[in-house]
Amino acid sequence: MQSEPISNIDQITTGNFIDTIELVHSREDYFLRLRKIITEIKHEIHHQTYVSENGITGLEIAAALKKAADRNVKINILIDGYGSSKLPNAFLEDLGEYGINIRFFSPLFSKNNFYLGRRLHHKVVVVDGEIVLIGVINMANTYHGSNTAQVWLD
Repeated sequence: MQSEPISNIDQITTGNFIDTIELVHSREDYFLRLRKIITEIKHEIHHQTYVSENGITGLEIAAALKKAADRNVKINILIDGYGSSKLPNAFLEDLGEYGINIRFFSPLFSKNNFYLGRRLHHKVVVVDGEIVLIGVINMANTYHGSNTAQVWLD
């Protein structure tokens, strides 16, 4: 007997829990969902990504995170030291002023050393221990696309 492919929404029973799995596409679909999830956070968010930029996409997500921080949501962000090395200090300091915890995974420069070794390629968002986004979408305009530019797909 051949199993049916998973549809966009599929119910899976695991123990006493029913989890909904949804296939989220790149472009506006992902970023609309992410912004909605951020506006509905009750307690905490953990976000790991390789590339985070301060373009329109990054600024929109940062604005949503700052509003969540104003609601006393605990926010932890882990970004790659190389993939997100172009983030301006002012961008990071602004988020820090809202109490948003930002850490770099394997910074390029550490104690007078230059290091390219292991990189953090995770793209994971965990919200309130209940909602998880896992994928290949970074916080950058190239992953959002536009009417004139194709979306970048990993």
